[in-house]
Formats: sequence, C-alpha cells, structure tokens
Amino acid sequence: MTVPLIEKYAQIHKMRFVCGDLAGGRPASWNKIPLIEKYLRQSKLVIWIDADIVIEDQSKNIVDEVIPDSWQALVEHHPTGQSVPNCGLWILSPKMIPVLRKIWEKGTNINHGWWEQASILDELGYFSSIVTGK
Repeated sequence: MTVPLIEKYAQIHKMRFVCGDLAGGRPASWNKIPLIEKYLRQSKLVIWIDADIVIEDQSKNIVDEVIPDSWQALVEHHPTGQSVPNCGLWILSPKMIPVLRKIWEKGTNINHGWWEQASILDELGYFSSIVTGK
C-alpha cells in the first residue's frame, strides 16, 4: 500500500524510484546492503525507505533536511529516552560504500533481531545496551 505513495513522492521531487528485490542468502533486511551499494555506484545519493513508512507530507523533500556533503543520515527514535537510530529511512552518499562493504563482509549479526541494522549501529558507534539489551 505504501509503494505507490513512495513512488509518487519520488516523482514529485524528480527522483528515480526503484523497488528492489530483497531475496537472497541472508534475511531480507540484510539484502538491502548490496542493493543500496549497487545504486550508490550509479548515483550521488540513495534514499532507502522501508515499505512500512508512510510519507504524510509529499511536498517536503527529505534531502533538504540533510546537512550538505553528509555521508549518511538516518532517523532516530527515543523510546526509552535513549537515541535509537533506525535505518528504515536512510539517506546515503557514495562515501558510505566502504562502510556498507565492511558490514556485509564482516557478516556479524546476521540473525540478530535487528539484522543489518545491528551491524550498522555497531559500525557507527551506537552498539550499546540499545542493541545488546545489556
């Protein structure tokens, strides 16, 4: 139900829309890493939007909220007063390719409840009691 809304959003802001296949040898969420990397090699920016995200205000361009020349930006939640980054809405520049490659090749957290996000948070320095539960 959200895919047409995301596609419309992309059209409004003159962005290329791609709905990727997440089938592969790892849990589906993990398979966004090589997909993002593929499109980062073709673009100056990739916006990953999970299928369960609803864009309420189609008029605002999320890219306008990102600091120019950032290598990545993601949303964060504060469910317990802690900052919990979430890769469900994630904006990446090609500068993130080495990080994505490292996370993929390292292959940790493949079956963690947060899958690739646990590895991303670990690599970005957020891996703490938020992810480990300790």
